[in-house]
This record gives sequence, structure tokens and C-alpha cells, in this order.
Amino acid sequence: MRLVSLGYCLHKGVVGIIILAALVGVLRVDLTLAADWIVRARYVPDGDTLFLHSGEKIRLEGIDCPELRHDGRPSQYYAREARQYLWRLVRGQDLCVHTRDIRADRFGRIVAPVYLPDGRSISLILVENGYAFYYAHTKHPHRQQAVLLEAQQRAMNGLRGMWARVLRLPAASKRYVGSRNSRRFHTQTCGFGRQISARNRIVFADLRQAFYAGFAPCRSCTPWPDAR
Repeated sequence: MRLVSLGYCLHKGVVGIIILAALVGVLRVDLTLAADWIVRARYVPDGDTLFLHSGEKIRLEGIDCPELRHDGRPSQYYAREARQYLWRLVRGQDLCVHTRDIRADRFGRIVAPVYLPDGRSISLILVENGYAFYYAHTKHPHRQQAVLLEAQQRAMNGLRGMWARVLRLPAASKRYVGSRNSRRFHTQTCGFGRQISARNRIVFADLRQAFYAGFAPCRSCTPWPDAR
């Protein structure tokens, strides 16, 4: 089997074969078979997840998006826009997944960087246009984290997409507390935030400062507004 370039997936028709097995919560991949995996999205349930024609689910690495309605909670602001934008990007496209970078999350989904046929990172496109925010993870390569964070900072500075409203909310002027270990931030009254040790604790003057530093909001106390 001819291997696809490790940098980009520019050769259509090259089929990458992946063997996925969930054993003790670990995603096992046969890297001897292919450097890259060519896939197509059947459906996107939200702004950061792909359901593939082959049956797998991929969570886009390094980002998070506003949540659509679930578990009785209303959709968050810009959740529908993020899903629609992602679908426009990937619909009918031969997408590339770098198999050397994939892992599994606690929900059994594949977590990986995914690229368009021209080599552009889908996560990066979403962040730089204000449809997603940077979501740090210890297993995410440092260089890629830096690229995503810089893209987010540019989007914030330009008030692109969701940032035009989010950074002007009343909640945007409040103080937040973050965890240096998890890279998540919390409201001053959040129980999880109160459990952060003094050594690991960092205080942000406002919402902009927290996001600009590359911290993501706690899901339990998120200041994110509901959809209108």
C-alpha cells in the first residue's frame, strides 16, 4: 500500500486502513497499514464531531464548540451556526485523518486532527473564524496547541463569529478562576473552582483574559449564553 504524505492528504483514492479496538478504554491503531486514513462524513451532530459513513465517530482535536440542546438544556449561542458551518466544510469531501495522532475519549469516540483535501486543518478553520474555541489537552502536540491558540486570539481581536457577542456580555466583565493543570476556568461561585489548590490556581480579571490565555470554560458553570 502506498502511504499518503504525513503532512497532507492530497492524493485522492488512497485508502487508509485502520483497525480500531476499544480495550480497557484505549484506542488501538495498526499504524503499519497506513499513515493516513481517508474518510467521508455522513452527518455532523454538532460543531466539533463527525459521524462517518464507515460508522465511526470523530471528535475534532483541540477545539470545543457551543453545545446544542441536550439533557433538557437549551442550545447555546452559536451552536447551530457552528454545526452548519462544519457541515458546509466537510460535506462530500475526502477528509484526511492522521492515524499517528488519534486517541479515544471517555465516550469511545476517536479524537484526532482532521484535514480537508487541500491540507487545511478543520479545527484551525473553525477557530480562526469564530465558530469554535481552543480546548487544551495534555496529549495534544504543543506546536499545534500554539497554532490554535494564536488563531483564537486573532478571532477574538477581530470579534469574529461568536466572539462579537460573547466578549460583550455582562458576564464578560466578571472575574474567573482557572486551573493551571486542567486549563479550565470557572466562575467565582463554582464548586469545582473552589477545589483548585492555591499552587494550581490562577485568577483572570475577565472572560477575555481567560480565553486569551487558552483556558476553556467549565461545563458546569459556563458563562456561555443560550441561543436566542
